Formats: sequence, C-alpha cells, structure tokens
Amino acid sequence: MPKQTYFNLSDEKKEKIRKATYEIFINTDYEEVHIREIAKRSDISVGSFYQYFYDKEDLYLHFFTEVEMKYMKKQKECDQDILFSERIIPIEEICTEEEVEFNQTWYNVPMLVMQKFYYGEYSKKLHSFLGEELMEYKNSNKLKEDLNLDFVFYLFTTSMFTIHNYFREHKITDVKERQDIKDHYFRDIFLNGILKK
Repeated sequence: MPKQTYFNLSDEKKEKIRKATYEIFINTDYEEVHIREIAKRSDISVGSFYQYFYDKEDLYLHFFTEVEMKYMKKQKECDQDILFSERIIPIEEICTEEEVEFNQTWYNVPMLVMQKFYYGEYSKKLHSFLGEELMEYKNSNKLKEDLNLDFVFYLFTTSMFTIHNYFREHKITDVKERQDIKDHYFRDIFLNGILKK
C-alpha cells in the first residue's frame, strides 16, 4: 500500500503519477520499467518516489487495485450480489480506454507480483465486498453451518492466483475462455461447496 505521504499529495500530483504509471506499464514490459523513469515522467525525484511508495510493485499494485475497485463497485451497484451474479459487465463499459489497457498488463506481470497481490493486503481490500456478502449469506442461513468464513474468504481470494498460474502455464490468452474457466470454478465448484443444498 502507498505510504501516507502519497495520500497527502494534491489530486493534481497524484493524477500526474497515475498517468505516468499507466503510460509506462502499457508501453513497457514490467521487468523493463525502472523507478528512475517513473519518477522522471511523474515529475518527482527518485527520493520522493520512495516517500510515496515502497517499490515498483507497490506502485503498480496500487493503481491496478484502483481500476479493479472501480469495476467491482459498478458491478456491485448493478447486480447487488457479486457471488451469484449471472451477468458479467464488460470492463470496457465501466473503465476508460486507458484503464482497460493498464488492466490488461496484469496478465504479463511476473508471478511474484501476482502472488504479492493475492496473498497480501491489496487482494483483501479489493475483495472486501465478498467478505460482506459471505456474512450476509451466513446470516440469512444460505451457507453450510460449519463453514469458517475467514477460511472461505482466503480460499476464494488466493485461488485466483492459482487460476492465473493455470492460464499462464497453459497459454490461455482468450478473454472469453478465461472468463468461462473462472465462472465454472466459482459458480459450479466453489459455490457448490459452501451453499446449503
């Protein structure tokens, strides 16, 4: 997560850093992106960069999470229920072209970056609505009695890492095929394991 000093910046400065981040990661392979270039394009010093972010991963994951949060919030507004939603709204209908392009860089980041995301604070923040939905379902008696919700939440969020790993190992790049695999796992396997019959 960014340091508090980043959040204390003016909106104009934060926007400049965001735009520079999008541009660099959209046009450059993740491994080839350097802090010096990010700082230069953001019009800040390298020292200032480290006052705002811990490292390149922190910067990338912050802005990736922002795009995903924007998408998830809109999906939630439209469907009220993410876990059982039958309809997936295309990201292009919610996010700007630049946000969509930046979001697509996710499939090319190193697995260690994905691992840091799915096993860390960013994923917990992004998927917090799932914890709320799980609690609602438990309170309305729709979940199996003996479920540990913390464990179910952990399985849900970390299984995405395994799914992305599967895509990479099997060279699955088609967006629809990826979505179908995720839908099958979460609807037919995951939900069947936690819902009452």
